[in-house]
Amino acid sequence: VWEPFGGLASASVAAVLTGRIAYTAEIDEEFQNLALGRLAEAEEEYDTKNANDTMTLERRQA
Repeated sequence: VWEPFGGLASASVAAVLTGRIAYTAEIDEEFQNLALGRLAEAEEEYDTKNANDTMTLERRQA
């Protein structure tokens, strides 16, 4: 899932919770940090429910 205007990364969180790969972009650092927190929580929730799957949260800066 590609979310070019990330904001709070709602689409990316939904993607993570359904086991999909998500890419999101956000210019505002405050929203980046909020989105990363939400994505980390979603990843933890997904991992708890699906212990046999592996996911990685990666942050890239331009």
